[in-house]
Amino acid sequence: MASSLRRAVHKNLECPVCLGFPKAAKMLTCSHTFCKGCLERLLECHQDKQNISCPVCRESTQISNGDIGKLPTCIALTSMIADAATQKKEHKNVKDGEMSDCDVTLKRSCKCEEHLNGDEECFCVNCGKYICYRCGVVEHVQEGHKVKEAERHKSAVKTSIEELISKAEAKKSDIDKHIACIAEQQEKCEMDEKQLHDNVNKAFENRVVELIERKEFLKSEGRQELKEIKTSLLGMDETSCQQKKRIDTLCELVKNGLRGPLQNVALKAHSTLCEELEHLLDRAELDQEGLRRMKEQREHIRFESNKGPTKNMLLGHVRTGEPKWTLVADIQLPTANSMNSLAASPNNTMSVGCYTGGIVTYSAHVLIAWVNQKEGTVNISLYTSELKVTKAIVSHFKFPIPERHWYYLQTFKSGEIAFCTSDRLFIIRESSR
Repeated sequence: MASSLRRAVHKNLECPVCLGFPKAAKMLTCSHTFCKGCLERLLECHQDKQNISCPVCRESTQISNGDIGKLPTCIALTSMIADAATQKKEHKNVKDGEMSDCDVTLKRSCKCEEHLNGDEECFCVNCGKYICYRCGVVEHVQEGHKVKEAERHKSAVKTSIEELISKAEAKKSDIDKHIACIAEQQEKCEMDEKQLHDNVNKAFENRVVELIERKEFLKSEGRQELKEIKTSLLGMDETSCQQKKRIDTLCELVKNGLRGPLQNVALKAHSTLCEELEHLLDRAELDQEGLRRMKEQREHIRFESNKGPTKNMLLGHVRTGEPKWTLVADIQLPTANSMNSLAASPNNTMSVGCYTGGIVTYSAHVLIAWVNQKEGTVNISLYTSELKVTKAIVSHFKFPIPERHWYYLQTFKSGEIAFCTSDRLFIIRESSR
């Protein structure tokens, strides 16, 4: 009788997470008690550091400033643990370094709680505990409970834990690779920034006096653009590391299920931990799309040196995106349906000839335009001398359909493109964004 009572007392003293005598036992609002260290490790797995969910009943407990130490200590339980810990016959010492916050792991009895002479040969799935054969046949089966062989249940639990841990290890491996890719992009950002600075400095050396202020501006602009990408990559790196850390923590807690048979509150707690780990693994998606966007943004940031004698853009400029073309002029010709020719003059002006007589000159370079007269759209592309497309400049630009289907295309020396219908002139200029 004393032995049975002692086993029952010891069973209720154990921490449901680590299955050992709690050290610095802390009590949640639901009155369930756990090791302070176990609660701290559980809190690490929660994004909300101000609340913790009980592994047994799922009730939430508020944690002031994320400090588990501020939870109430169960003094009575602590005293009972101290007394029980002195009974060498009912526990074994934990090896050095095996656990940091629990000094004792309970040795579970293999005798039935109801029939002291019966071994726990079965496991009741409905009750969640080990029972003897007699209990299973006389009580649990009669009540419609599902009863399994104890060893088969233990083997299934072990297999389930090992599969979950294996899945966690695979996810951790993917995260490691993802972190390595992030590190690679971070390193390339540093290299690109250095290369960009080198290019800027090389142009700066040719025009030191005039270009000091421009040099520093370009470097700052490039640095700022790359800083935003590096900040994003750093955030992705921190998120991935946090995911891996939470997986590590839950894996260690789930592995405690391998220490001994699980039943009652320990089984509930372990099931909760397994569910949380499963949920975390399903939720821990790698932001491949975000990393791809950061890579594309980084590749689009480049320094382009001026190739002409222009002075309104000293040194060059830092391009931060795919080139875009912007309509900068839409001019109504003085005489409708009269355009006969279009040419660029030596002084960088655009001249439109009218078949009715006269030339109209506009300030504002040869490309091929494909016009869809029915829809009133034009596609302008840059071709090689072998008539191979090298670059699409304008796609499906819509214009008012003129009465006379006559079109001309010309470029300015400064880079603008002029597209002229029989009654309108459109001037298009490239912009960096």
